[in-house]
Amino acid sequence: MPGTDSSEKIYQFMEQNGRTWGARGEVIQRAILVMNEFLESATHLKLSQGTLKTEVAFDEFRLDVDFTYEGKLMDFPERPPSEAELLHDEEAFIELSKFLMKKNVDRVKSFEKDGTCQIQFHFDH
Repeated sequence: MPGTDSSEKIYQFMEQNGRTWGARGEVIQRAILVMNEFLESATHLKLSQGTLKTEVAFDEFRLDVDFTYEGKLMDFPERPPSEAELLHDEEAFIELSKFLMKKNVDRVKSFEKDGTCQIQFHFDH
């Protein structure tokens, strides 16, 4: 849920399951980073007042992390904010966070239908 500190739960879940799955540590670490960044940014932007549903799927070729929620869709910028933006615009750090999420995944898809938003983060394995 937005606004709750779930970083330790994410870390424990991904580390434990990553070992069970035989996933490469580098992929699990990137996924942990992106999951935490997404939840922090979603909280700051107030994308959803309700529960965020998270699904994680793994096979020998991929790790997918999907978030589904009711609310506003998150966009992912093509470029990072400039130094000037970071110095003078409080929201620039959220834009940087979203840019870094996009850079740490192999593919991201986001779409909304009838108020339900889905963000799909894909990591090649």
